[in-house]
Amino acid sequence: FCTGGTKLFVGSLPPSCTPEQLTEIMGSWGEVRHVHIMTKQTSSGSICAFVDMATNEQANYMIERLDKKITVPPHHHPMTVSWATPNAKKDAIGMDASYSLYLCVNIFYPSEIL
Repeated sequence: FCTGGTKLFVGSLPPSCTPEQLTEIMGSWGEVRHVHIMTKQTSSGSICAFVDMATNEQANYMIERLDKKITVPPHHHPMTVSWATPNAKKDAIGMDASYSLYLCVNIFYPSEIL
């Protein structure tokens, strides 16, 4: 597992969700550095995203405060917020997890120090 760091997995988003909308929602709880939305829908019709926060503390705060507590319109069920793990993308949309694995490796071995 890849826990800690600044990378989050956000699930249960409506297909109409944009990076700007997700940045606005999560930006009121911390500094969002980057949002990557995956457009392939799950079997429930939701999409998911990876969000990079400015600090580990902000990322942890997001999980504690937002996981299953905020609904992104027009969805009627709350979004999920968790640490980005090697299986997050595969579990959500049944695809290869190489992107989320890259994110997790990048948490511990940022390109700035490699």
